[in-house]
Amino acid sequence: MKSLLAFIAVLVLLLLSVGYMRGWYSISPVESQDESKINYQITIDKNKPQQDLETVEQKAKEGLGKLKGDSNSDTTPPEPSPKQE
Repeated sequence: MKSLLAFIAVLVLLLLSVGYMRGWYSISPVESQDESKINYQITIDKNKPQQDLETVEQKAKEGLGKLKGDSNSDTTPPEPSPKQE
């Protein structure tokens, strides 16, 4: 049970780290009137994770196309040449 909780904690920390580095959210200090307190503001970019996911999907398709030998995986395949009789 402890190992499962540790695994989940590592996944959460990894996701938070990647999200911060990719710009999914930002944390910035905010000035307060009470100088004995420090306030922070968290700004979340809702569209950035979706954009990153679409970029990963596109790169994966391009990589698979290269592995299959296609020069351009986004184009339609060439039409077959007519049979000669």
